Amino acid sequence: RSKLIKVVIPEINRKMAPHFIRVIPVDLRWGVLAEETKSCCDIQKTCLNQIDNCRLNVKQTPWFLGLRTERYGWVQGEMMASEGFEKPEFYDWIDKLRKTDKTVSITSLEVCHATRTPKKLPPYPTVFFYKRNFSEEAKTRMEEDKF
Repeated sequence: RSKLIKVVIPEINRKMAPHFIRVIPVDLRWGVLAEETKSCCDIQKTCLNQIDNCRLNVKQTPWFLGLRTERYGWVQGEMMASEGFEKPEFYDWIDKLRKTDKTVSITSLEVCHATRTPKKLPPYPTVFFYKRNFSEEAKTRMEEDKF
């Protein structure tokens, strides 16, 4: 993640500048305040609204790069209703999910929201996922690094 933001994206921007194209990274962890971490709904509102801010219009799917590992993420105890978001018209899917009483991670909510199918599909892909597989040695090293 750090290498993407500090090395890869600046290089892409240097190469694309003559074409007036600029990539602006948005890490969904940014912007979550310490006091918001106590409320599932506050975290959902901050992260999912940030995805909406990346859309140029209602019908657009934002460019989304999902970096995945073996962790599922924090499963929240509650889910916010569509009316709690800045653009409730984007959240009909979350109201349907709430009715199922399923619990999902904040990461899954972010992925669902960013990848929801627009009414008209773009002629090119806008969503990419990269799953990093850790070797057993790397997993052991990461566990040892935790105090």
